[in-house]
Amino acid sequence: MPELKGPTEVIWDLTYACPLRCVHCYSESGRRPARQPKLGAMHRIADAIISLNPPAVALAGGEPLVNKHVFEVAQRLTEAGILVVLYTSAWSFRPSMVPLAQKSFGRVAVSVDAPTAELHDRIRGHAGSYQRAMTALSLLDAAAGQAIAEGRPPLPFGIDSVVMRSNFDLIELLCTSMAARFPRMSLISFNAAAPAGLAS
Repeated sequence: MPELKGPTEVIWDLTYACPLRCVHCYSESGRRPARQPKLGAMHRIADAIISLNPPAVALAGGEPLVNKHVFEVAQRLTEAGILVVLYTSAWSFRPSMVPLAQKSFGRVAVSVDAPTAELHDRIRGHAGSYQRAMTALSLLDAAAGQAIAEGRPPLPFGIDSVVMRSNFDLIELLCTSMAARFPRMSLISFNAAAPAGLAS
């Protein structure tokens, strides 16, 4: 009988709270109770995940950065040798979070669904969401440049995009424009809209 192994990745939706109203939201975040556990409960959840020994944990939501314990929990997982990936719209991202992100995460993926503010903001349901994503990516790109100049490994970062009818024809432009704008970006990932929640 083959040996049973743990999961290859755990996705932990830290909260259903979210400032955005994305048309494809699988969890209908921002439209339901936030359901954020207290810190003690989050430590117990983190320890349960650690006991499974997954290579990677994705912190998502909702918007994980609205959970005030996100960095502490991420550091707990990181110290256990787990790659922690943050998936964020970057709406709540601030310059002061850059050093915390460098300590807490092994990778940061910022949601960008279109190469233009008009379409991205329409998909994400909030004016200004594109600009906030671009600001966060600029901060991460600058921090990566500084790390490289100082001989340190940079925090890998990039964009995560949901492919749907409204942006399908712009995916190539999205890739080329983001790669040119953020030269130290190390990832571009794509997901199909899952037929769940609002995307159903």
